[in-house]
Amino acid sequence: MVEKAGGNHVTAILLSWKRPQNMPRVVDELKRSPRVSEILLWNNDPERNLEFSGVTVINSPRNYHCFARYCMVPLAENNEIWFQDDDLLIRPEQLETIHSAYTRDPSRIYGVAGRNIVNGLYSADAVHGECDIVLGQAMLFHRSLLHFAFRPLGCIPADVTEDDIIFSLACNRRHFALDVSLLETPGWDDDVALWKVPGHFDRRQRAVEIMRAWQALHKTSALA
Repeated sequence: MVEKAGGNHVTAILLSWKRPQNMPRVVDELKRSPRVSEILLWNNDPERNLEFSGVTVINSPRNYHCFARYCMVPLAENNEIWFQDDDLLIRPEQLETIHSAYTRDPSRIYGVAGRNIVNGLYSADAVHGECDIVLGQAMLFHRSLLHFAFRPLGCIPADVTEDDIIFSLACNRRHFALDVSLLETPGWDDDVALWKVPGHFDRRQRAVEIMRAWQALHKTSALA
């Protein structure tokens, strides 16, 4: 058993869809991290149950998409929350680098890839450093930010599932993406990758427009 790091620990909340072959490696790497003291896994694939020793797994009867993991945050034993998708492999030292940046300003979201809004348009260009949006494939944040994620949901159409855009913009602040030199991202460009689904960027632009309208209504927009 890995000795856990002193100071704040992290609860890792994993989201699995159609890449069950990746999950043993993802879980093993997180178990090696001295920062992670708890792993929760939401499995959206009703065709295959998952089970891992030392991991709390919820095998969903249907695909509830990405918002399901936000509902697991109140159940976490730690205040620091790490979201990770099934197409990303994070080494313990990489997570520690992200956590070190987080400790300097826990009031925003941290991740490994960001996006900006340029002249009102969602940009597909990868961003490291300060950014408007942290991609949902990897997010580190304090659980106190969760209320930002839920505030606009009553005004968001049910077919808008771009949770990372909603969460990032609802927080009304700039976030931060770190370049941690990812060596392996198993499945990021496979047949079930969301960015390959027709209309992906149109859907993301729609989410941006809906959230900017929400910000204007609630007078919380900090974007130029």
